[in-house]
Amino acid sequence: MKKTIFLIAALVGLSQMVFSQCFPNRHSTNFYDGWVSCEAAPSPNPARPVSHFIMYDFGKVYKLGQMTIWNSNDPAHLDWGMRT
Repeated sequence: MKKTIFLIAALVGLSQMVFSQCFPNRHSTNFYDGWVSCEAAPSPNPARPVSHFIMYDFGKVYKLGQMTIWNSNDPAHLDWGMRT
């Protein structure tokens, strides 16, 4: 009985892993899957003004080979997103 329960649990768990990423290397286009920061804050880059930003802390400095950033996908907010 324990073996059967374990097998069922394993199959359910594996099926979730297999089907959770139907489209590898793609992001969700659902507006509710994104986020907007709550308030502007001083930028860690002194050359930039107070604004909204994303800061990652990986514990040490790494070389950045490639970075992909998606802008907001909501047609009502096409002016939102990354600016240079």
